[in-house]
Amino acid sequence: MAITAEDLRFFQSERMSDTTDGGGQRAGTEILSGTANQIFDDLSDVDRVAGDVSIRKVFAQVASADAAKYLDAGVVVLTPPADPAVSVLAFSTGSHYDERGALRERLESGLSPGARWSGWLWGTHFTNQRALNLWQRPAASLPGVGQRLVLVASANGVAQSSQVVWITRVVDDVVEVQTPQGAVTVRSVVCELAEPLRQDFTGSEPGLYDATGATEIFATRYSADAVSLVGALPLASAAALGDYSVRLPSLYAALIPTATTETALADTTPGGGLAGLVPAAAGTWSFSTSTDCVKPGASLYLGGPVYPGTLSIVVAGSTITDLGGTLRLATTPIGTVDYSNGVCAFNDAAPAFGAAAKNILYRPGAAPVRIADTAAQLVTFENRGFVWVITLVPSPAAGTLRVSYRTNDEWYTLFDTGAGALAGVDASYGSGQLNRATGTVTLTCGGLPDVDSEIIYAWGTPISYTARGGTALDAPKVSGTTAHPGVAPGTVDISWSVGATTYTLSDDGAGGVSGTGGTGAIHYATGQWWVRPSLVPPHGTEFTISYDYGDPVTETFSAPARQPDTSLLLTLAAVPRPGSVAVTWPISVVDYRDTNHQMPPIPEQVSATDDGAGALPITGGTAGVVNYANATLAWVPEVTLTVPRQSWLVGEQLGVEASGPVYRVVFNGFWYQDTGGTFPGAGTVTVRYRPSGGDTGALETLTLTALDLDLAKGFGETLTAGSLRFTLGGTHYIHRNGALYTDLSPATGVGALAGTLDTSSGRARLTQWPAGGANAVTLDALVTEFGGQPVDQVIFRTATSPIKPGTLQLRWTDLLGSTFTKTPGPTGIITDNDCEIRVDPIRGLVRCRFGRWRLVSGLTPAELAADWYSADAIVTTGTVQSIWQSHLIDAASLVYNAVATTTIPPDSTLLGLDAARLPVDGRVLIYRPGMLALVHHTATLSVPTLSAGQVIDCGRLRLYRVVIDDSLQARLPADRYTLDRAAGLLTLADPLPQSGFTPPWTIRHTIADLGRLRDTDINGTLTFVRALSYDFPAATSLVSGMLYCGTLQARVSNLFAQTTWTGTWSDARLGDEPLCQYNATLYPIGVTNAAAVPDRVLVQITGATAFRVIGESLGIIAVGDTTQDCSPVNPLTGQPYFTIDARGWGLGWSVGNCLRFNVAAASYPIDLVRAVQPSQPSGLGDEVELLLVGNVDGA
Repeated sequence: MAITAEDLRFFQSERMSDTTDGGGQRAGTEILSGTANQIFDDLSDVDRVAGDVSIRKVFAQVASADAAKYLDAGVVVLTPPADPAVSVLAFSTGSHYDERGALRERLESGLSPGARWSGWLWGTHFTNQRALNLWQRPAASLPGVGQRLVLVASANGVAQSSQVVWITRVVDDVVEVQTPQGAVTVRSVVCELAEPLRQDFTGSEPGLYDATGATEIFATRYSADAVSLVGALPLASAAALGDYSVRLPSLYAALIPTATTETALADTTPGGGLAGLVPAAAGTWSFSTSTDCVKPGASLYLGGPVYPGTLSIVVAGSTITDLGGTLRLATTPIGTVDYSNGVCAFNDAAPAFGAAAKNILYRPGAAPVRIADTAAQLVTFENRGFVWVITLVPSPAAGTLRVSYRTNDEWYTLFDTGAGALAGVDASYGSGQLNRATGTVTLTCGGLPDVDSEIIYAWGTPISYTARGGTALDAPKVSGTTAHPGVAPGTVDISWSVGATTYTLSDDGAGGVSGTGGTGAIHYATGQWWVRPSLVPPHGTEFTISYDYGDPVTETFSAPARQPDTSLLLTLAAVPRPGSVAVTWPISVVDYRDTNHQMPPIPEQVSATDDGAGALPITGGTAGVVNYANATLAWVPEVTLTVPRQSWLVGEQLGVEASGPVYRVVFNGFWYQDTGGTFPGAGTVTVRYRPSGGDTGALETLTLTALDLDLAKGFGETLTAGSLRFTLGGTHYIHRNGALYTDLSPATGVGALAGTLDTSSGRARLTQWPAGGANAVTLDALVTEFGGQPVDQVIFRTATSPIKPGTLQLRWTDLLGSTFTKTPGPTGIITDNDCEIRVDPIRGLVRCRFGRWRLVSGLTPAELAADWYSADAIVTTGTVQSIWQSHLIDAASLVYNAVATTTIPPDSTLLGLDAARLPVDGRVLIYRPGMLALVHHTATLSVPTLSAGQVIDCGRLRLYRVVIDDSLQARLPADRYTLDRAAGLLTLADPLPQSGFTPPWTIRHTIADLGRLRDTDINGTLTFVRALSYDFPAATSLVSGMLYCGTLQARVSNLFAQTTWTGTWSDARLGDEPLCQYNATLYPIGVTNAAAVPDRVLVQITGATAFRVIGESLGIIAVGDTTQDCSPVNPLTGQPYFTIDARGWGLGWSVGNCLRFNVAAASYPIDLVRAVQPSQPSGLGDEVELLLVGNVDGA
């Protein structure tokens, strides 16, 4: 008997409700076309106001009276609800017996924990709290509005419970917190939540090192493949015969109700700060410890940043090394290394080395935080692919590169692990490689990037940093200032005692101090003095200084005239005392700055002091002359300065644009150059001196509490925080958060506070030190940096997207200090004499180039020789040649304002779903490459009456389906007409029973193409493996994704005998095989498509010939006797579930023996989700039509 259209039916499940136990097994109620509320309830007022989600389970059934195959069956949403606020999607768990709780879990399973979030709960959080208080490192990325985080509560390292939280608002501030390790700067982040916490979560207090509290925080990732939902959407444009592609308005459909709100993005930094890794010394640093800190669960604190790829730990004949942030013993990963903080964390695979000596060696590094440099590649239909290559200039610093791409409307980011390998929080995100020598990045995306999106590269550059480790340093000194300025040269004595030894130094009248036990200097005019002892004195040593002093005189000379020999000649009001004259005058450096060249600060004035013998030595200049008797001084005020200059690269950023190269002016570092400093004619000279005579004696003491150390002598650069490491008297010092520490514990990282460091001046003050040794310091590691990072372009994505068109505002400062503010407007495009900006508000993508287009014909000879000019960069449009002239800006000054559109999460209690575990915009992907989809169009034909034998021409050939409905939507059974699909002719039966129907009639005839999707694009384009065979009009044609069911057929499988029942349902025999068997070859167990129910069946012998029949899900369904056929009746159909032929029972069956087999049904569970958006009633219908499609074997 062939399967007919009448055999293809849908049935309700056991409980058609949204209660926890909704769903269950198949019920006997058939879902008939045209009857209301057979699947979903009517929409209530609350549904319309707050939105709603309903989940219903139904069954597709082949109800033929035989066991014929229905080949490659599938279910489609043939007709979605007409009401635009209502959507219906279909999926399946594959279970014939599960309930709503399991369906809910499947829908929520798309969201799972990703990478460890770079932040920690600040203190304990309690049930019903609606905000998270987090602390994180200042350079770490902030959580975004709409982002979900997973809180995992653990006990003894084992996860106990978790909750996904949805962030609706973020407020942050950088604060300094006092900890046992000293002052620590952290970012305080308050995240408001959509819904309260469901339990208590234990947090931690901020510290120097990462927390290991009872609660861990993870980022989330959403997998669209966790549950495959299908639906139907109309064609956005017409498709023609022979086309391979169709266009839909979207690839997504609503799963839950959502609403939107506007969120202000104020003074936000694009690109953010990146903590890079640069070397702090040319060589390595080593130490040894026997602390028990290399074992599972332990941490080893190295005392400072580590440059990737240089770490080795030799212990007990084994060597542990690092590779891309992973600690390896040979090839076995045994832990991770935090390069920025210098912390090794060992996992369960690490051996326990106990108190064995551990010799640690590595190259010290630094982790400066820099505003990111950026580049991007535009994705077009022509260049779209998985693999992308770009050369970044300058090459990224270790560990700073991050690459973001967008697939199916979701952003995915890969990071440089520190060894040049790119990896995401999950291997499915893709991979890549950075060649740090050339700056070339090879990226393999985990999915095809969306057309018209961009591959965004952000990285930090090492070119502004210099490793100073190994540089010779002056030893620490004792510093002070006399109570009285105007010290008389030749009268100064400084002394101190250590034990029985007294040391005395005296000045030489020219500012130098020398004698037994050290050297020093004094500035007579101000009284500032310092002494550098040969041996380090102990804390509390008293230094005594005796001197004579008198009141100093200060005179100013405005715009002094030049002498014929270009010198300045000044006459003082009184005779100066030799050695007391100090002169200060301004200078200027010609052509030091222009719009594309920002330099670090240089001295704006020069000072010189006489030597007491009539000379006025000038650093970088010619010594002047002081005539004490005549009270005059003469000198040439011009000097030579060694100043830094910026180096630039001008050229193509390889791989940036699909339409052609982009030429950039790229900062390439500093170099030093001698340049002249001249005295401006209108400058003012200041002279400070002591008139002769009138001395008064003074004796003062200073108790030694601190030693001063100048770490930046010889270079006017800023010290990079955390990069300093030096040794004094065998004691090692490191820098953390503005303080100096010694005696760090390798097991805890805790050290003793030993001083402070001013990174801007490079001056350190030691408050603890070892006394008695030679006063010499070794600089083990240090990085210095120039401020300000100039850039000529920025490409970024806003913190939240989409943004409202016309709301983006950019503000920046160029290298000369001029401020610019630009608002692209509703078009998202602006091109003027300052910049070129393009905004994609939907994706939140912003591309800015700073500068302007210049006509080549209008360039001057000087401009043709400028660093921004390159003949290769000329763009020809028609006959006009133009070139882009970059105007560099300070990257740190660039901020933007915008108004983002964010989703308001629905109430999970009303939904019966955890909204935080579902897509943030409430939509799910319903079309995927590889899936089957039905492109179809249904037309209608109105017929007033039907008559027996009537032939109706539908007007189209090769019809896919025809149905006939009366005026009340009751459907005429398919056995009352025949269809010639090829000719499009419908022939009504003779006779034609019409009782119970109400004319007039509507004939609905459908044409369709079933195809397999080869590709999808976020713009709504679906590309099929084969071409369409019909023309499909827009709007009224639909594409329905098919939920594939496989071949539907009732059958018995996996039949075997078992000696005894163990209580365990298994598809393989448990225990020994019995001698008795059932002969299913000659006497197969009979089933029909109409009555078979999927279950695992046990027939248990209970007597000489008696047995009972038990279903795993159905329970006891029959008792029987081996001498008679057994046909348990399915109460839903009145027909047997199956029939066991008595002739199949062999000999030897005894009490306790079992016969096991499985029954497969010709049905398939379909789970439907109806989402209702908050809306006003539209008057349009919310009904949905399902279709069970497939092929009949042999037809």
